[in-house]
This record gives sequence, structure tokens and C-alpha cells, in this order.
Amino acid sequence: MTPLSVDEELAALRAALYVTAIPSGCAQLRNEPLSAGVGLLLRIVANEGGAIDFYAARIETPPEALREAAAFYLQQAMFAPQADSYRVLGASRHASAAELRRNLALLCRWLHSDICEELQRSVFFLRVIQAWNNLKTPERRAAYDAVLNARAAPASVSRIAGASGGVTSAAPGAKALSSQGMRPGKRMLKKRMSGPESSRPRGLWRAIMFSWGRRAR
Repeated sequence: MTPLSVDEELAALRAALYVTAIPSGCAQLRNEPLSAGVGLLLRIVANEGGAIDFYAARIETPPEALREAAAFYLQQAMFAPQADSYRVLGASRHASAAELRRNLALLCRWLHSDICEELQRSVFFLRVIQAWNNLKTPERRAAYDAVLNARAAPASVSRIAGASGGVTSAAPGAKALSSQGMRPGKRMLKKRMSGPESSRPRGLWRAIMFSWGRRAR
């Protein structure tokens, strides 16, 4: 993982404080790729090397307020119901095995029931362990990636179909008409001109003329 610059660290901390203060941004957060600052926020919630006090002093925020903001941000960004195992571990699909292990350690220090005093958040520990089980060996990770790719394929087809107007195949009747070199609208017009309905104007005209002739007599 590439170390964050000072500006990137400050941006990550401020983003966590912002989402905590204005939770209406949570829905967008769940659908966006994870930010580069997730690793820093994991260090804060796990209090790795006194990270809470260090960064709280940097942005002049009470340590407990910063830790709560980081925890809330991570909860919203990583543990949505549709989140895949990479996201639950705070990583991208390109993360190295070492990065996954490091994030697992930080998450365990934050969420393990022997450490976490917040029962509501400790339930996420089970999702973390399940995610790790999906990715902990190259073989399991390859199998899990295959599942993700299979899920993504139908979604890609749906997006393509939507971009083209949602038409994936023509109806059988439309195919038959097109094979005759005629669109449905022209076919219906021809039918109306040549079918029984086309005789109605002539029959009506005859009736009018016959009635007019009788009156003339």
C-alpha cells in the first residue's frame, strides 16, 4: 500500500468527521470505491501505535470523537449488505496478500468480542472472518474471484442493453415482417387498405347514392 501524503491523511480524517456529522452521505459512500484513507482509519479504530492521540492532536479533535467518526465511516463504507469480501477487509481486488492480512489484524483489534465494547459493531467480526476465509489462500481467492466475475457478467449485459434502449431481441412477429422487407406499420396499413374494412367507404357511398336516388324519384 502506498503511504498517504499529509494532505491525503487530513482529507481522510475530515471525510470521516463529515459523514458522521451529515449521515445523508452514507448511501453514496456505500456505492463508491473505497478511499485511499481506509487504511489510516483502520489504524485509528485499532489504535495502532497510539494513532488516535496522534491524529486527534493533528486536527485538534478529541480522541474519542475522532475514533467514533472513523468507526462510523468504516462501518458505512465496508459493511453494507452487498459488500464483497475485499470490501469487508477494507481492500481492493488488487490488494496484496500482505495487505489483506494486515487489515485483518487491525479489524480483529477493533471488532473482536474480547476487545470491542460495542455489541452492535462486534457482529461485523463474523463477516470479517468469513471474508478472510474466502481470500486467505491463493486457491480460495481464485475461486472467489471467479464467483465475482460470474456475478459481474450479467450486470454488464444489463448495462449494455440499457444503453441501447433495452432491446435485446425482436419479437417473432417483427422478425417475420422484417424478413419480408416490411415494417409492422406498413403491414397494418396494407391490411387496412386491402381487407374488409376497405370496402366500408364504398358500401357507405353506395347507400348514400341509393338513398339520394330514391328521393329524386
